[in-house]
Amino acid sequence: TPAVTSAVGASAAATASSDFLVVFCGPHFGDGFAFTREAAANLVDEEVHMRVEQLPTQVIAGNEAVLARAHVLVPFMTPVDAAMLDAAPLVRLVIQFGVGLEGVDVHECTRRGVHVSNIPAESTGNAASCAEHAVYLALALARKQRAMDESVARGLLGSPTGLALFGRTALIYGCGALGEQVARRLAAFDMRVLAVRRSRWGCKGRREGGEAGGGGADALPAGVSEGGSPEELGAFAARADLVVLTCTQNESTRRLVDDAFLAKLKPGALLINIARGGLVDYTAVSSALDSGTLGGFGTDVFDTEPFPLPLSDAPHAALLRHPRVVATPHVAGVTDASYRTMARVVVREVKRV
Repeated sequence: TPAVTSAVGASAAATASSDFLVVFCGPHFGDGFAFTREAAANLVDEEVHMRVEQLPTQVIAGNEAVLARAHVLVPFMTPVDAAMLDAAPLVRLVIQFGVGLEGVDVHECTRRGVHVSNIPAESTGNAASCAEHAVYLALALARKQRAMDESVARGLLGSPTGLALFGRTALIYGCGALGEQVARRLAAFDMRVLAVRRSRWGCKGRREGGEAGGGGADALPAGVSEGGSPEELGAFAARADLVVLTCTQNESTRRLVDDAFLAKLKPGALLINIARGGLVDYTAVSSALDSGTLGGFGTDVFDTEPFPLPLSDAPHAALLRHPRVVATPHVAGVTDASYRTMARVVVREVKRV
């Protein structure tokens, strides 16, 4: 069985070494590296000495010397597979600076006795930070950010006319820690919030008269008016003015947003993805934007990360230039609160290796 643990309240097996090299695999998400190095420098422990380095690229070639000395890998977007583990024979822990482990070959790590861990979003402020970013994207689309920029550049006042969120309906697909945080914030805008998740809902999936749901693990979370199953996604989508994707990417959700899904939405609905890039069929989204079926698309994640340069060569480059698209560079969870907390978690877990 693959060995994946949560970094909160979990530990890896002990090793004889007390001199650790923690390697961040690539140049992206720079403050994760900087905050972890700062936390390691502030470590007061005579028995543990910790160094933190960052690879300038995401490939093995040219980084062999550092990888050969590494005890801990922080992958971010870099794949940790058999080849990477061959290049880093001293590694005993792979810890993700966040939740996603899609790029880590957990089976291979387990076979080699390498522990794999992530950092749950709800315990670090990461979920709250991502939820705030979902609200930012919702407002940017509803108030037509790109058209506002154009009006400012032209000196034109009173244009464009934005879309009010209050009184409208939002659909959250994936109501775990992140989805619950998004629901609370959208409800504060006086939106009716529908949510879909795989696990069972309590209270028959309905919150009567706006009252709080009953107790128990399956009760509706705060802010959610109605809860449904994936089988009800189409019916819920037909009622939604705003759809926010917060679900896990797996075989059942890959390309979830396709032509058929988009056809079920209200005309002019807004779509936001702060989960994983593979949830969306970008060709279908482009067509829906061009036809007016989709009113706007806000995304913080992409199916190809990082983008190849020049940007004009990136997949779906035309989509990124669309006037009703707002794209951000995978920064939803990148805040001072979440990153400093996760940096401290990494240092604490390395001490426990």
